[in-house]
Amino acid sequence: MIDLISKIDVTSRMGPGQVRKILSEIFNYNPNLISFTKHARTQMRERNLKTEDVLNVLKVGIILNFAEFEKGSFKYRV
Repeated sequence: MIDLISKIDVTSRMGPGQVRKILSEIFNYNPNLISFTKHARTQMRERNLKTEDVLNVLKVGIILNFAEFEKGSFKYRV
C-alpha cells in the first residue's frame, strides 16, 4: 500500500506517465510513506526479495501497461 497525500486523483485510471510521476513524487517527498501489506511481505519472503529490491523497482522500474481494474482498485505492473 502506498499512502501519499497527492493532488492527483489516484482513484481513477492513470496512464503510465502519471503513475511514474506519482512514484517519483513519493521518493522525492518521503519514501518512508511506503508500507507493505502482510500479503506483500509474505510474497516477498517466498520470492526471496528484500524491501530494498522492491523499492528499487518502484523507484526506477518501467510501468508496463495501463491499469487493470481488480477487486475495486486499479493495479499497475512495474
